[in-house]
Amino acid sequence: MTMETASRADGDTRRRVRRGLGIYLAVVVVLSTAIEAFIISRPDIDGPSIAGLMFVPAIASVVARFVLKEDSGILTALTLVVAALVFSRGRWTILRRPAKS
Repeated sequence: MTMETASRADGDTRRRVRRGLGIYLAVVVVLSTAIEAFIISRPDIDGPSIAGLMFVPAIASVVARFVLKEDSGILTALTLVVAALVFSRGRWTILRRPAKS
C-alpha cells in the first residue's frame, strides 16, 4: 500500500467517524431536549421520564449505527436496549416523589 492510498483511507475513516459522531450527538440533543421538556412540564411523573432519559445514549448509538449501516453492532446494541427495558420495568419507583399528605 502506498502512502497516498493509506492517507486516502485514513481520510475516509475520519470522515465516517465524524459523521457518526454528528448523528449520535444530534439524536442525543433532540431526544434529551424532548424528554427534559416533558420532565419540566410534568414534574409529578418524573420517575419514568428520568429512566427514559438514561436510555437516550443507547438509542442514539443504535440510530447512528443503523444510519451508517454498521452491521457489527446493531444487533448487540438493540439486544442490550431491549434487555435493559425488560429488566428495569417498574424499578424506577424509588425515583418517584413521595405522596403529599
